Amino acid sequence: MTKRRFLFNKLVRDKALAPMIAQGVVAETKVLSDNDMFLEAITQKMIEELEEVFSCESQEELIEELADFEEAFEEFKKLITVTQEEINKARAEKVAKKGTYGKRVFCDFIDVPESAHDVITYCEEKSDKYPELDPVTNDFLDEELRDMDDEEDDE
Repeated sequence: MTKRRFLFNKLVRDKALAPMIAQGVVAETKVLSDNDMFLEAITQKMIEELEEVFSCESQEELIEELADFEEAFEEFKKLITVTQEEINKARAEKVAKKGTYGKRVFCDFIDVPESAHDVITYCEEKSDKYPELDPVTNDFLDEELRDMDDEEDDE
């Protein structure tokens, strides 16, 4: 009997393979006892589950995928030894200081006076997230980013 092989190369729930094995499937598995390997695998699993969240086509499917994400996130928190209580405390502090996303405020850009040194330093240190724009044309000041933006415009 011929068999077909499919690459999984991912972390799976501990009972997920059982129904397939009952059908004669042979799974090559290993236990990730190394924390660094498990951290990489659980991180990839969270990314996979979030991608599935964003591709849902029904409320029922969305709930299922959010449950999958939360399961992976729970394991992630255990691995990095962060409790839900610690997260809740940090969240409450951020809400008190910076607010929530509930008002749906979206910021396109900020114009920063030269006197606001701390804001300029912050943006410069995170230039991959906050690239500087020409204040007149809104073109990227970084030549590489400008070239990439031009390429996107050509498509």
